[in-house]
Amino acid sequence: MRLPLRRLLLTSPDFTIKQTEHILAHVSAVLGLPDDDRRNQRTVQWLLDERTYGRRFMAWMDAVAPRERPWSGWPATPGARTTVGNAQTRVG
Repeated sequence: MRLPLRRLLLTSPDFTIKQTEHILAHVSAVLGLPDDDRRNQRTVQWLLDERTYGRRFMAWMDAVAPRERPWSGWPATPGARTTVGNAQTRVG
C-alpha cells in the first residue's frame, strides 16, 4: 500500500497533471494540512489509515467524485420526472 496517490492518479487516463495537483491540493485543504511537497508523498496507506475514521477518504472522494447539482428550482419545486419510452406512443 505504499503506492503514492499522485502516481495512482497519473496512471489513470482520466486525470491530467493539472487535475492531479488540484485533487491533492483539495485533499490537503479539506483536512487542514499544509499544501507543500509532502502531499506528493502521501500514499494509499496514508489515505486509508483507520485511525482517521475515514476523514481522509471522504476528502479524497470529495475531490475525485463528480458532483451532481440539484435542478434549478430545488428545493422549492419538484424535480423533473423522466419517463421510459416516448410519451407520444402511448396506447390507450
